[in-house]
Amino acid sequence: DSIQMEYLSHLFRLVLTSILCIAFILVVLYIFFPNAFLKICVQTLTFATRLTRKSLRVDDFVFYYLERSGSSATTTTVVLLHGFTDTKDSWAIASQYFPPDWRLVPL
Repeated sequence: DSIQMEYLSHLFRLVLTSILCIAFILVVLYIFFPNAFLKICVQTLTFATRLTRKSLRVDDFVFYYLERSGSSATTTTVVLLHGFTDTKDSWAIASQYFPPDWRLVPL
């Protein structure tokens, strides 16, 4: 019984130390490298919501957008436009509330 308690105590300390280390790393990233921190957060969110980064080149202009493919060629397509001073990435959170078979194109 005491060996089991010792094991659980050790496991708890290990988990707590791991959580504190991750939190410390995130705080350091946020303070010293805010752009990298934001980029990591946006990429993680975009990946989690099944959005794919794509681009379209017209002459010298490259237009970047996101896309979540629909389930078929006849599926509903929704184009999501962001407002002034916002980005296409702001639609990542909202995209999870649309039906999964819809094609989404956040701009």
